[in-house]
Amino acid sequence: MFQQTLQSEMFKQQLRDSLRRETSGLRAIKIAKHTNIYNCGEKGATVYFIESGQVKLVTVSVEGKECILAIYAAGDVFGEMCIAGSGERMETATAMEKTELKLIPCATLFARLSNDSLLEGFARYLAARIADQTQVISNLVGDYPIATGA
Repeated sequence: MFQQTLQSEMFKQQLRDSLRRETSGLRAIKIAKHTNIYNCGEKGATVYFIESGQVKLVTVSVEGKECILAIYAAGDVFGEMCIAGSGERMETATAMEKTELKLIPCATLFARLSNDSLLEGFARYLAARIADQTQVISNLVGDYPIATGA
């Protein structure tokens, strides 16, 4: 899904390296397979860095249908929408297999991005991820007729 370009791959590697340095002294938390890391609607101001394993982000429609927004693996970051300031998670994050995570407060993430001159790349990275999720949603609703006002 995420638009894979040489520029985005280089940024992702720089971000991974930066976050590994930032979290080197932290102990990873272990999450069992099929365990929710956080649920939609929960408060949160933490970003997660995946040391090992896989995580899926899902949302559930009013009809109860689950929509997978993204799947992340070792070296990826998720939960970063908390930087929007709403305080509530907009999706549920679930470990797809045994997973080890490091928790990074939003303020620490911003400091690391700033110190390592990664803010511009992070903004582009987020914009591409939002575009991908918008495409997923668009594809899902594409089969439904558009409601018009009468």
